[in-house]
Amino acid sequence: MMESLSQPVRTPTLFLIIAGTIMVITLFTSKKARTVSQTEITLARQGEGYERFSSSFISRSLVRGSVNLTRTIRRILPKKLILFVENRFDYNTVKKKNRSQKEASSFDLLRASVNMFVASILIATGTSLKLPLSTTYVTFMVAMGTSLADRAWGRESAVYRITGVLSVISGWFFTAVAAFTASLLIALFLHWGGITAIILALAAAAYFLIRTNLLHKKIFAQVHKKDDFEEQAEIKGESIIRKCSSTISEITEHVAKLYFSSILNLAREDRKKMKKTLKSIQELNHQVKSLKNNAYQVLRKLEENSLEAGQYYVQTLDYLREIAHCLTYISQPIYEHIDNNHPPLIKEQVKDLHLLNEEINSLLNDIVTTFRKQNFKDINKLILHQRAILDLIAKIKKRQLKLIKDEIIGTRNAMLYLNLLSESKNLVLYAINLLKSHRDFILTEEEKVLDLKVM
Repeated sequence: MMESLSQPVRTPTLFLIIAGTIMVITLFTSKKARTVSQTEITLARQGEGYERFSSSFISRSLVRGSVNLTRTIRRILPKKLILFVENRFDYNTVKKKNRSQKEASSFDLLRASVNMFVASILIATGTSLKLPLSTTYVTFMVAMGTSLADRAWGRESAVYRITGVLSVISGWFFTAVAAFTASLLIALFLHWGGITAIILALAAAAYFLIRTNLLHKKIFAQVHKKDDFEEQAEIKGESIIRKCSSTISEITEHVAKLYFSSILNLAREDRKKMKKTLKSIQELNHQVKSLKNNAYQVLRKLEENSLEAGQYYVQTLDYLREIAHCLTYISQPIYEHIDNNHPPLIKEQVKDLHLLNEEINSLLNDIVTTFRKQNFKDINKLILHQRAILDLIAKIKKRQLKLIKDEIIGTRNAMLYLNLLSESKNLVLYAINLLKSHRDFILTEEEKVLDLKVM
């Protein structure tokens, strides 16, 4: 019977101590707990950098309204009062301290103390008044309040931070509705299914538990994969060259495989494989975008005499970003064409496409080999190969225009094919430009070294 539920609950002290110990150990060792904490720390951090969330209409409207309100208040308040307030937010000392450290803190000890103190008071007060409150929600909102008051949300990051806060809060509400609905459905399933339903539910729970843990490990490894430059307080020009060579080789090799796969999937009309290829291309885009977003942090750590290396690093990232864009503009229309069941390519188109695919793949693989060996003697051969590919694309385009004129192919087919040829041409041009840029910089650095030895 359930009569005991109407009586006061008396939990043994030993059980509370054991539960508390388990919670403390979990907070220190659990990767999932660290992921949850990282979301809060990222939104509350003092410094600028890569933002996890994008901007939204609501966040842009709130920031715009706040900026306009601030301008109005500044006109009313005395200048001395404004200067006094501005002087309370001098972060030069903190910035200098963080530069000397390998891992800069997200915020200072004062704000950390305020976060702990205020959150503890609110949780203790709510608990004593027997109010049903979420400790996570209280801690999160206190951290967001102190970060706003501490000017951590500047105009460079405010829209992204506000979107993050709104996403987290709306996620909690969505979770509540989803949990309520799922609980109802599972209760009905167990009630009607009996022992069979219980066994099936346990098997499903075990499957999702294992699957979730495996997925989280993969995501955690990707998110916390440290860059070579993060551990360095100061970056030398040689490190930039070494990093660029490694990154260019890795990404170009990946591009060659994904381009080859995209063209092959189009010829075979393989929707499932094309979907996987498109996902891989999106991941590659995200990787290149992360490198570009992190460029500011790298350039800030550069030595004074390595400014040319910094300029080269930015140029390299620009070329890689354009190459990744070309790959996206090729793969996305291909997937949509196959997914919408549009007419397939005719034999003449498939034959031309296979020839183009082999030529571009051969060129990209040769470029990867050149980057890895750092031997630019055969670069003229690669440039001639590029020109041959460009001539081939021009010939294929002429044949395509003839097919359009003779009405042998339809509109969807023609537009897809012309777009593919155009982006393939851009891909080849950017790849060779990247190679030339790398060659010129390497040769310039070698000349500098020789001049220093002569002196």
